[in-house]
Amino acid sequence: RSGIEAGAECVMVAHIAFPALTRQEALPATLSPAIIQGLLREKLGFNGVILSDCMEMQAISKTFGTMRAAVMALQAGTDLVLVSHHYMQQRGSIEAILAAVHAGELHPQVIQQAAERVLKLKADQVRAEQAHAPTVIDHEAHTRLQQQAYELSTTLVRSEDALIPLRPDSGEQIVIVSPRRNTMTMVEDRFYSDDVLLDIMRQYHANVTLLPVFPGDDWRSQLRAVAEPATFIVATVNAHLDDGQADVVRYLMSSGRRVIGIAVRNPYDLQAFPQLRAYLATYEYTRPALVAAAHVLFGERQARGHLPVSW
Repeated sequence: RSGIEAGAECVMVAHIAFPALTRQEALPATLSPAIIQGLLREKLGFNGVILSDCMEMQAISKTFGTMRAAVMALQAGTDLVLVSHHYMQQRGSIEAILAAVHAGELHPQVIQQAAERVLKLKADQVRAEQAHAPTVIDHEAHTRLQQQAYELSTTLVRSEDALIPLRPDSGEQIVIVSPRRNTMTMVEDRFYSDDVLLDIMRQYHANVTLLPVFPGDDWRSQLRAVAEPATFIVATVNAHLDDGQADVVRYLMSSGRRVIGIAVRNPYDLQAFPQLRAYLATYEYTRPALVAAAHVLFGERQARGHLPVSW
């Protein structure tokens, strides 16, 4: 509602279920007329472009199927249906839409209205760019906005035992444990580098090291060999789905070491080690997200984010 009131021109609908809103309709929001027409168009009065999340994601592809769901999304009132990866799925979705029109399952007027909204959006953008095209891009203003966005989203989920903020003595080690990550999904960045976190942390404390951990290695001995005093930081990527990452965190906890977890993708990782006493969520593993996390870790900023989910 706030976004629409602020003038949002597009709304993306996610593949999530809202049974309290859809009642007996067992559909994800992307395919639900009750959500797209009833809630978004009628109740909230949104007249802009509605687009789907990618229809190749498993919430759709493994249930209704990408091509069938493309038709269902248009029937529900979506204007832009995203099929983002594979040509055969894209072509098959177009053919399914065409077949649905010929079979009378999808009225041509629905497609016409969707196309008109998209074309209007394009025309509005062209006019706006022509009228207000900047001669100079204010890089500093963009950077400030970026920093503000990351500071507002960084979430301190739990802080016990005075682990955060960090106040390390010069002789204390901070060890960034870098576990092998096996839970990459279609929407995942292909490359996660703990070297970025290492570089950022060394700007605050000289004695920071990176300790890679791989399956098959004697990583427990490696962790035991780290001399006290030491604080371990483990950046996890979907550890709630990856026992290898979770085992590393659980082992450190069981050995009584000082451990701070940072969920750098989904915030659910605490489910895998619910006794962890210090835990942040950044929601992505990029340099600005990690810079914002370091501000919180070393007490330069207060974490201002809130979890968008509950357990």
